[in-house]
Amino acid sequence: MPERIRQDGFSLIEMLIALMILAIGILAVVTMQVTSMRNNALSFSRTEAATASQGIIENLMSRTFNDSLLQDTNGDGNAGLMDIGANADFSLSTTTNNITHQFYWNISKNDPVPNSLTIGLTVQWSFSGTQRSFSMTQIIGQ
Repeated sequence: MPERIRQDGFSLIEMLIALMILAIGILAVVTMQVTSMRNNALSFSRTEAATASQGIIENLMSRTFNDSLLQDTNGDGNAGLMDIGANADFSLSTTTNNITHQFYWNISKNDPVPNSLTIGLTVQWSFSGTQRSFSMTQIIGQ
């Protein structure tokens, strides 16, 4: 009987299984990368909104107390600090980096502290088809 020659190496099935495991691993990394990119873009849009909001607040803080942009135009005081749309005291729309931000701010006088103004600012923008918003409040003394 002829002697069988032993062959070293991988069989075709072992190679297919190894390639399948590698493909699943690469797919997981690609999925993780796409999710990371989406979350980075969302963080960027939030940072843009926060930075622009802070700029508006600083602009308002540099004005005198009797400036027309620091008046409670609808008289709702502290109860209306976070009003948006037609109920807001003031609004402004800007576009930066292809993101349109809609800003609404409201003024409350002498509440909670006498001789002060409370500014409530809300910014809205759309990201990936979802409406996002960010709000901040600032009290300034006379």
